Amino acid sequence: MKTITAIFVLVVFCSVGYAGDLTSFPTYTYTYDELYKTESSVISEKKPTDWYVLEGVFIFLMGIDRSQTMGCVHSGTCHETNPSIGKFPNDSTINNHFAVGAIAHAAIAWYLPDHFKVFKGTSFEFDIQPRIAWQAGWIGGELNQIDRNRRIGAAISLRF
Repeated sequence: MKTITAIFVLVVFCSVGYAGDLTSFPTYTYTYDELYKTESSVISEKKPTDWYVLEGVFIFLMGIDRSQTMGCVHSGTCHETNPSIGKFPNDSTINNHFAVGAIAHAAIAWYLPDHFKVFKGTSFEFDIQPRIAWQAGWIGGELNQIDRNRRIGAAISLRF
């Protein structure tokens, strides 16, 4: 599973054009006029949309994890190891847990910056993308959890 997660992260970074070339990270520079003298919200108009796709992938994977958890608890063949919802949670506890998790994840991703300069003003200066790293890390974690659930007998399905 570690190999699959590593390949996924590499594909994500390659698909948005950032792998291997730190100078190709998009930078969004706003002038004073753009930020303060316009009537519309320039910041929201200039927000990149690639993170929406990653958020959609994360929500989809959470849906699979949720349905695996529901199937496992309903069949009685296994129990939940997440202490926040208990060993044998009911449906509403599972649904609330995943709904709050999805909303919190999206809110954090929304407020993370598009890019961030590390070692600014030195010869080692480069940009990182906290939002993409946040999402890729959680997507890898969900893939790992889905695989773990599959190995203990939970079917991979979307149950609503």
